[in-house]
Amino acid sequence: MKKLKKRRELILELLDASTSLKINDLIKKFNVSEVTIYRDISKLEKEGLVLKTADGIVKYNKAKSEDFFSQR
Repeated sequence: MKKLKKRRELILELLDASTSLKINDLIKKFNVSEVTIYRDISKLEKEGLVLKTADGIVKYNKAKSEDFFSQR
């Protein structure tokens, strides 16, 4: 369980340093399966910390999301 939490924290730290992360890059970096990374991403998304994209994730920013949807 501790390893799982640490990996999710590292994903968030990587996301702080970059605008987005690719699924394949995360799989390689952490040497885990695609299912494991998607499970981590789903958990982080439920917590409101990230948003899934077509091939990766971006950091969730409520203000930017509201601006995007209000412009539509």
